[in-house]
This record gives sequence, C-alpha cells and structure tokens, in this order.
Amino acid sequence: MPKIEKIFYSSVSQETKKLSLKRGIKFALPIAFLLLILMFFQTKLFVNIFLFLASLVVVIIGFMPYYKVSRINNHPFKVHIFEDKVVLENDEHTEIALNTITACAYVEDPLNYGIQLSTQSTTYFLPFFFKEDFEKMRELLHLK
Repeated sequence: MPKIEKIFYSSVSQETKKLSLKRGIKFALPIAFLLLILMFFQTKLFVNIFLFLASLVVVIIGFMPYYKVSRINNHPFKVHIFEDKVVLENDEHTEIALNTITACAYVEDPLNYGIQLSTQSTTYFLPFFFKEDFEKMRELLHLK
C-alpha cells in the first residue's frame, strides 16, 4: 500500500448553509401557509387532511437542500493523495492515477464551491472544499 501524503475533508461554510436555509424558507413557507389557509375554508375532512399533508410535503421539499448541505459536515467528502494516485471518497470510491491528472482548478459561487480535477478522459468535481485546500492539493499534485 502506498504511503498517504495527505487527506483533505470537505466542509460547508456557514454562508452556504444560511443561503440554502433562506432559499428553502422562501420556497416552502408561502406555499405551506397558503395550503393551511385553504384548509380552514374546507368543510370536508379528507380535503383538510390532504391539504395538511401537502403543506408538510412542501416544507420537507423546501428544506431538503439545507439537510443535504448539513449532512456533509457529518459525512464529509474525502480526498486521499498517495504517492502515485488520488482516491476520491464520497458516495463512491474513485481512484485516479496521478499521471493522468491534467488540470486542477478552483470553482466558486455562493452555493457551490470546490475543486475541479481534469484527467485525460473525464472531469471530477469535488464539492465544498475551500480554496486553502485547493492550494495545498495543487502543490502536492505538482500542478500549476
């Protein structure tokens, strides 16, 4: 087994968490509020139950992005850099030979930031890695 040079872990910034939470609230609460108001004007019990359940589903859907972003702090993506390969661990286990990596770039916008690794055949995006991690990784990979 080759010697591990460095392990990098993904981390979600507070700004990204807040932004995903605000977007979820802006989506879910108005629709859920409207459905709950409609529920009070209905006289049939099955319609009330349906509207109540529909409002719960809308709230759950609205908060899914926040849940996914928060989950990454408990189960971060990992990048293991060895002497001869890079191993990406998220939902899958991917190994990339160091000699096939052609470029390494940092991608940044408010909700999605991370490292983009390009090989001769495909491109990998490693979400939620900070710029400092990118600089250290690029230095270890000997890329410009």
